[in-house]
Amino acid sequence: PPHQSPAVSGFTSLSSGCRGPAMTRSDSESNRSRSSSPSRSSSRSQKRDDKKKDEEGKSNMTLHVMNLTRNVQKEHLEEIFGVYGKVKGVEIALDPKVKLPLGFAFVEFESKDDAEQAIKYMDQGQIDGNKIHVKYKFVPRGGRRGGPGDRGRRSSPRR
Repeated sequence: PPHQSPAVSGFTSLSSGCRGPAMTRSDSESNRSRSSSPSRSSSRSQKRDDKKKDEEGKSNMTLHVMNLTRNVQKEHLEEIFGVYGKVKGVEIALDPKVKLPLGFAFVEFESKDDAEQAIKYMDQGQIDGNKIHVKYKFVPRGGRRGGPGDRGRRSSPRR
């Protein structure tokens, strides 16, 4: 069953705590000085952000696994994450110069539900003594976001 820890040495599942930004006194004071009328643009951008998250979530079944030791190999990740469903592929990031692991990997699942289960049980878990972080891989969507051709245009000093 997906909710049990796999029988892999060095693996322990840890529960994640609630983390959120705390509001400081200056934050609450600055909110009072603003207009009390609701902002239409913020509600629109919130709906747009929610829509983006929904769209990304439907197609993204690749997880970004961070804070891995150099000892962790592709087979280890296939075995550990395979407990939660069929793993389509594993790619460990390597430093191109020295060919050593960079400490993160991508694990692709065949099913969105399996990927969700893996995040639920593996984020803040432990592999080879390191506390790991697991989340969906960021997949940039279309739109104007800048890129190599945009460098320096907005930040160039005015004379």
